[in-house]
Amino acid sequence: MFPQAFFTATLQNYARKHVIAIDELSFEVKIIDDIAPHEVSDKPEDGAYSYGLFMEGARWNRTTHVLDDSKAK
Repeated sequence: MFPQAFFTATLQNYARKHVIAIDELSFEVKIIDDIAPHEVSDKPEDGAYSYGLFMEGARWNRTTHVLDDSKAK
């Protein structure tokens, strides 16, 4: 999967739906870590849900809900 293409396509869909130039748009990211992916039953009105993205040099801390340093190895 190519995440950049997926997020660009999400912006394009939003721009077409709301008749806005794509270069006027930006992303708002909401981390939802209090439910499991299989518990999501409805699609968002606008945008998309994504699950399983990887980060280099950092990790998501589910306890404090912030980015932490990555674990060793």
